[in-house]
Amino acid sequence: MSFETAPRQAAAGPSETAAATAPQPRRLRWSPWRLIPPLDADPRIVAFVTSWRGRALLVIAFGLLLIPSQGRLALPLAVAAAACAYAGAYRRGLVVLATLVFLYHDPSWYPSLTAIAAAKAGLTQAIDLRAIERGMLVLFLLAALGTLYAVRRFRTLPPCRRPILSLHLAFAACLLLAAAMQPRNLGAVLWWSWVGTFAAYFWFLCYAVLDQTAKRLNPLPLQLGAFHPFWGSSTTPIGKGWAYLRRVEARDARELAVTQLKGLKLLLWSLLLWLLLLGFRGAAFRLLRIPDFDAAFTAQLGGVPYPWYLCWASLVCGFLQDLLTISIWGHTIVACARLAGFRLLRNTYRPLESRTVAEFWNRYYFYFKELLVEVFFYPTFMRCFRRHPRLRLAFATFMAAGVGNMIWHYMRDIRAIIDVGLAQSVIGFQTFAFYALVLATGIAVSQAIPRKDKAGTGWLRRQFLPCLRVAAFYCLLHVFDDEGRAHTLPQHLAFLLHLFGLNPFGAGAWI
Repeated sequence: MSFETAPRQAAAGPSETAAATAPQPRRLRWSPWRLIPPLDADPRIVAFVTSWRGRALLVIAFGLLLIPSQGRLALPLAVAAAACAYAGAYRRGLVVLATLVFLYHDPSWYPSLTAIAAAKAGLTQAIDLRAIERGMLVLFLLAALGTLYAVRRFRTLPPCRRPILSLHLAFAACLLLAAAMQPRNLGAVLWWSWVGTFAAYFWFLCYAVLDQTAKRLNPLPLQLGAFHPFWGSSTTPIGKGWAYLRRVEARDARELAVTQLKGLKLLLWSLLLWLLLLGFRGAAFRLLRIPDFDAAFTAQLGGVPYPWYLCWASLVCGFLQDLLTISIWGHTIVACARLAGFRLLRNTYRPLESRTVAEFWNRYYFYFKELLVEVFFYPTFMRCFRRHPRLRLAFATFMAAGVGNMIWHYMRDIRAIIDVGLAQSVIGFQTFAFYALVLATGIAVSQAIPRKDKAGTGWLRRQFLPCLRVAAFYCLLHVFDDEGRAHTLPQHLAFLLHLFGLNPFGAGAWI
């Protein structure tokens, strides 16, 4: 499976992509082994959800199920999604309106560089942080509309011919200027507020720019609905841009009902995973007293490491905990988008069933992988090493999973520049840079080796062992998944060696 041609249906599962063409069963068949029944496959339930009583019951159920994760925002979120779903031709306009209302309510969903810079300058009590954040948001959205208009109108100009590269250069210039003026006065605080807003919405703007090449162009104001849409996201757009949202939008009442029922199932599954996560944490960290990964790593740094087997248990538990956490988070967001009428693919879909490193990358964080593919992989693949197919694929993979991965994470954590300065923030990034390079190498090698289905072999050799090797690779790589700046690469290497009973920096060290 190639990095650029990874089957996107795998992220959603066969039942989600074949629903439109597969014959519908006459009645609901619920296997006792399925925790959640296939509600969207029963025509009676689908027909009920198309009625006003069914719609009301569905929205109430969504609102109640969202309370554990969204708290006070559960009801507004369910109402906004339902309003968009049943608005018909006005759905896209309501998505824009709901998104702007939610952003006005919480303009600092992204870690607020305004507050951090103001605290550094000692101006927290002297200025209105919320007013500055809202003002910068309005300024950025106006600048984004101007950028999109320029890309449409002046495509022959050099900056508009390579708009994604131009955006990266513009952000780099803003960041360097901010780094040169550490927060000491109001002007510096305002500039850092602009940089923080730019970083928060940078990748949304990239998708909007890419959408300008589509055959059907949306009105420019409509693009604002995909800038951190109201159903939620990180700095990685969950749902990509409007070109993608148009393709997955429900077209009629029955398709909308099926999409919403799929969202309800996904939300129920996220709650089950949340309960599983609570039980897993209680059993692993309280009952069995396995140290969490941070505690084990800190003990290693302090010269009193835990036994190697406890460190292995800590690493495996931390890896599984991260899988559950990202699954719960992504399922909740995608479920809300489906309630609004957009049949988004799952963000995480059974990553432990992956038989190759590239397949795991596709299943673990689907929309992050898609972002790197759209922004870094395709432009590189289309321009570089056209006469050398294998080198072309490997280099494009390196630019996406390696360079693009590093750029995304460094841009997300630019507050480190305020804390430790530009030079130290780059030096301290060494561990994650190593992580990204090893990951890119693993994906490239995985793509270069053709996957052969071993016909006639048992389940152990055909499925279990390949999945175990892939999980072991990502589990060991988790040692270096450190996005902070406090610890060095040799310290992480020492922890890795300790897992295998080696202590190169202690008594009798061989380094």
